[in-house]
Parts: sequence; structure tokens; C-alpha cells
Amino acid sequence: MPPTEAQRASVPQSLRLAEEPPVLENVTIEVEHVTGETVSVRYKTVPGNHPKDNKNTMTLWQGSVIDWKHPELGVTQLVDNNDSDGTYTMDKLELSRKDYIVGYSVTGDVRGICASAIAKGANMLMLAPTSVTLELGAMEPDRLEISYATLGDISR
Repeated sequence: MPPTEAQRASVPQSLRLAEEPPVLENVTIEVEHVTGETVSVRYKTVPGNHPKDNKNTMTLWQGSVIDWKHPELGVTQLVDNNDSDGTYTMDKLELSRKDYIVGYSVTGDVRGICASAIAKGANMLMLAPTSVTLELGAMEPDRLEISYATLGDISR
């Protein structure tokens, strides 16, 4: 049965585009300080995230890439505060002068890691330019263009 006149009148012929582009948030981390026993990380998550309540974690692996297939080889600690923009210090570690990578998970699981940073040996730091990003390129009535980047994979 074809739509009635009232039904046709209630369906918009085209959608209005937002006048302001949407603000997209992402998760970022930066290693601030490394000792033989600690790694201090500054993090910024999406607004409204409560890291402690949502069981966000930081995991540290030796090396320069996240070991997705062997999360048990990393040291995982729960973020112990509810600041969506703050710092966390991983402690009780036994670090050498090798490279380490820290992954920030918003789910508590390795599959929820969405930002990472490199810690170079004791007190030698380098920020890894890796985080999950999503960027809106074009939004038209019949087309949506999205660019994205995800974290690297150790299995390649």
C-alpha cells in the first residue's frame, strides 16, 4: 500500500547539515618520567569518562610495539582516579635501560587500548606518535567521508 499524503508530508526530503563541524575527542597519553621502578603518564580521555569507575588500565610492555597477542607479558595496572584528564604513575616495576611501551585501555582489556607512548630506558623519553584518530573529511546529503588511523600491530 503506498504511503498516505500525511505520511509523505512528515518525511523530510533532505537533512540539514550541522552549521558547526562536530568536535571529535580522542584519547592521548604522554610519558612524563621514568625511573627503574616507576613510569608516570599524563593522559587525556574523552569528556565524561571516569577511568577508575570504568576500569581503565595502563599496560607496560618491554619493546616499542604493543604485544596484542600476549597481553599477559605486560604489567597492567588500574587507573586509580576518576579524572578524565590527569596523571597516573605505574609503580612497583623493575625496568632496565631498554625501550618500553605503555598502552592506555578504556575497557581494561588489551583490545580497548586506544593510545600509546614510548618510554626510552630510565629517564630517556620519546612520545610515540600513535593514537586512534577519527576525522570527518566531508559530510554531504549523500556522502560521508571519514579518515581514521589505528595503533600498529606486532604480528605484521
